[in-house]
Amino acid sequence: MLVSIGTATLLSFGLGALAPGDPALVRAGGTGNAVQSADFERRYLAARRELGLDLPLFYFSVVPLSFPDTFERVAFDRNVLTSLLYRFGDWDGVMDYYQKLRAVSIDDDSIGYWRKALTSATPPIRDAARIPEFLPAVQAWRRLEKHPRRWRNYVPRFRFHGTQCRYHRWLTTSGESYRDFRPVREKMGEAVARTLGLNLAALSLGAGLGLMTALWIVRRPRFEAWIVNLCFGLYSVPTFWAGTVLITLFAGGLWNVLPSHGWRSPGFSADLSPGMLVADVAAHLVMPLICLTYPIWAFWTLQWRESLTDELKRPYVLAHRAWGLSEKRILNPMTLKNVAAPAAALVAASVPAILTGSIVVETLFSLPGMGLLAYEAVLHRDYPVLTAVFTFSATLTLVANFFADEIVARLDPRSKIA
Repeated sequence: MLVSIGTATLLSFGLGALAPGDPALVRAGGTGNAVQSADFERRYLAARRELGLDLPLFYFSVVPLSFPDTFERVAFDRNVLTSLLYRFGDWDGVMDYYQKLRAVSIDDDSIGYWRKALTSATPPIRDAARIPEFLPAVQAWRRLEKHPRRWRNYVPRFRFHGTQCRYHRWLTTSGESYRDFRPVREKMGEAVARTLGLNLAALSLGAGLGLMTALWIVRRPRFEAWIVNLCFGLYSVPTFWAGTVLITLFAGGLWNVLPSHGWRSPGFSADLSPGMLVADVAAHLVMPLICLTYPIWAFWTLQWRESLTDELKRPYVLAHRAWGLSEKRILNPMTLKNVAAPAAALVAASVPAILTGSIVVETLFSLPGMGLLAYEAVLHRDYPVLTAVFTFSATLTLVANFFADEIVARLDPRSKIA
């Protein structure tokens, strides 16, 4: 399990690192233009240090010999410098050329245009040689062409960075949100408790009612077809449609009796009595809980019914019937224990689906949980939050599967042999 969790964190971090955009540029208030003021450059470099973008990606790296140890600290024109480095293999020469370009004043628009053109992978050297301001840079370029060191690009070098890397920083702090620059761990801590509480309540309620319904229809087979058709019908109803209908009926449409959004009322105060506080929160959770519970109830009713029907065909059950035991006595704790073993595995398998449904429900009812957090992160390209949500969901699924295997092994020792 630890290996799987480690793989999930690596995938999450890798997707976030490869995502487009520059959070330091957003924090520094830049526009992405090639030419920026000195004040912006200072703010941009400070933002990179604060976000840890000047650190290497992982605990170790294998890079060509031509790359310096401080390449991660390069903030501007990284793609151009990388291209030139692969072309010539001489870091000192490339930096000499680049620094001479940046030393040229850009007060004149034409000079600014030429500096931008020369700061590219294929600069127009012949044309720039006629401009006096760029003669030092042209001479540095010609030295690069005269003494290339391309062989250094083909010699690998192993570098160990220890804990001074972006992955370790992300693993221990989860980074900061690109949207409001709050710590991701703080935002996740607020959202996870609400989402887990709501989903555990829906799962417990849906699975419990499903078991009661399945026991009821097993004892009364004449109602089985009706209940099964009802379960299939409810399970096929989209959650967002059911939520919209509930809002229309009970939150401003036909009957204005329930709040339609939020976790608490706008005038909520901690000075209210505990009973009023509980009543206010419960009123806000009625419709979201219904939207999460009805598909779980339908699914678990069908699953419990199928498991009970198969279990009641076992030889020991047939022997109990031959002895004259009633159906109520046959459905004893032993029978339910045998049915509970496969159900425990289904609980783990349903965790991703429950979290997915939570995104729809929390967005529809504006509940500040993981679902709404993930939805807003997608809209604003808040990659640190997205990777944290993905990592948490993957970890929760793996942990649920681990405990499901342990529960199944205790309920049915034969599974250990298999």
